[in-house]
Amino acid sequence: MGRAWIVRQLSGQTSTRSYVCPGCTHQIAPGTAHVVVWPDDGLGGVDDRRHWHNACWKARDQGRYGR
Repeated sequence: MGRAWIVRQLSGQTSTRSYVCPGCTHQIAPGTAHVVVWPDDGLGGVDDRRHWHNACWKARDQGRYGR
């Protein structure tokens, strides 16, 4: 941990693409509520955003994903 992140909740209504969650490596289907996160260091851009399942993002704090 120790890294600051910007976290944005996305509702299923605004999600029109599929993504691969970096936590579990499973697909996040269009229409699925999830979170988008990126480093809060002011250096990153669009390419640094990652889409996570809500549960996977929460589980990373428990050391399950090492991110």
